[in-house]
Amino acid sequence: QEVEEESDSEINNIEDKMDEIMTESEDDQGGNHKDVTIIKANGAKKVEVKVKIGAGKLRLSNGSSELFTGGFVFSDEAWKPIVNYKVNGQTGYLVIKQPDSDNYNLDNKDKYAWNLKFTENIPLDFNIEVGAGVSEIFLDNLQIESFSMNMGVGKTEIDLSGRWIKNT
Repeated sequence: QEVEEESDSEINNIEDKMDEIMTESEDDQGGNHKDVTIIKANGAKKVEVKVKIGAGKLRLSNGSSELFTGGFVFSDEAWKPIVNYKVNGQTGYLVIKQPDSDNYNLDNKDKYAWNLKFTENIPLDFNIEVGAGVSEIFLDNLQIESFSMNMGVGKTEIDLSGRWIKNT
């Protein structure tokens, strides 16, 4: 029972911390690294998306004018997310992942948050892995062909409202 209480406390602390990260102003002078990555579809008619974040806050939604637009905030330069994209035939393969490291102990000073936006114009297959943290997934108006998610410790909100083109 004590372990569950400690875990709930840790989850609440992570959630509060990550909410602060995602709502901070762009002119924050806190020494955090910020990065924006934009990926064009390059002829893909369908895209398989793999997202793997070990710890932090993840927000995923529609709203990109290209295939993908990602905004990232991270305290340590070594934590810069790895984004790879390739097209084979008419299928694109997008991988967004946290770099491998033994040093992901987030403390009160650390910030690690991803804001991932995707186009509404291309069918997407999502495979999402979240270790610890808070996730907000808004799938409205995206063309979802398949969706799978594995999660460790944390809180996830998945919003399925909106217009659905496919219902299979």
